[in-house]
Amino acid sequence: MNSEAVNKQIDDIVKFITTKTDIKPEIGISLSTTLADIADIIQDKVVIPYTEIPHLPPNSCQYTTVGNLILGKLNGKNVMVMQGRMLLFEGHTAKTATLLTRVMRKMGVETIFIVSTGGGLNYHFRAGEIMLVTDHVNFTGQSPLTGENLDNFGPRFCSMFDIYDSELQDITRVVATENRINLCQGVYIGIAGPEFPTRAELRLMLENGNDAVGMSVVHEAIVAAHSGMKILGLILIADMALPYSIKQSTMGEIAEQAKLSIDKMKILVKEVIKKIE
Repeated sequence: MNSEAVNKQIDDIVKFITTKTDIKPEIGISLSTTLADIADIIQDKVVIPYTEIPHLPPNSCQYTTVGNLILGKLNGKNVMVMQGRMLLFEGHTAKTATLLTRVMRKMGVETIFIVSTGGGLNYHFRAGEIMLVTDHVNFTGQSPLTGENLDNFGPRFCSMFDIYDSELQDITRVVATENRINLCQGVYIGIAGPEFPTRAELRLMLENGNDAVGMSVVHEAIVAAHSGMKILGLILIADMALPYSIKQSTMGEIAEQAKLSIDKMKILVKEVIKKIE
């Protein structure tokens, strides 16, 4: 699909959203399905199911059944929330999977929170902790910037150095301390899925300094960086993905751990937004 066609899709979606609400969002929040209930903290919200939005393909996985675009307020800020994502393992391209990230930017979003679950690779982490993303590795084999460049969003060749905003990280550390939340930090490695990594793959990830692994985040971060957005990445460590484990966690077990720890993530998101000038 050429850049003209992609931009038309974005414009069509923006036009559709503006028929539902006049909210002009300044902060975007992208939630994995396992953490979809974080959207409960949004006030005065307008909920638009993905199934009603033009150009969005249907979700096909039992763990990606939540799919809503939500606009509302949180601590006095206008926010736009992706409640659930389109993912590569459903058969989408990286460009399609990040279409709503482009829509957020087109609507005026300048800061995005990318919130997801992941498997811990760092021996010092524990399930239930939250990791602040300081950098990432794209291990999916795809880039959302492949193909014609969207010049109206960013340059053909854009830097990926330091895309996770240091000021937002500092604010998050303060909020975590104030609320007695144990916050770890590290590098997130994104894989395509849907299969979980082999023992050999996990050893490779460990040996190369990665701290958490998951099937999302990286493409949204790339597009957000290309579009000039400030990025905060937060990963709930839902299980430990270590190569010497007796067995791998199931997706059901990961979802259950997310439910047990979601309140801490709600506090972080809410209070960090409160402190953003």
